[in-house]
Amino acid sequence: MCDLDGAKTSLESLLDEVRDLKAERDMWRTLAVALADESPCWYDHHGYCQAHSLHSLYEKPCPHDIVQQLLKQALAGKKRG
Repeated sequence: MCDLDGAKTSLESLLDEVRDLKAERDMWRTLAVALADESPCWYDHHGYCQAHSLHSLYEKPCPHDIVQQLLKQALAGKKRG
């Protein structure tokens, strides 16, 4: 026989953890969107974003572009669902 009380406790614990992780994810998304520059990226011949002065840190895609793409995907998902 299985331990239903133990399973219920484990499930509740997992659900609490999922809620905490979703809240943390939402906080990071909000922070990323607030910090990301909306101006379009433009890359030099080495692939470095000159618009955001990240020429020595990142090649394509620029982190600002990544945040903007993720935001567009999230907004498109909310419109569908």
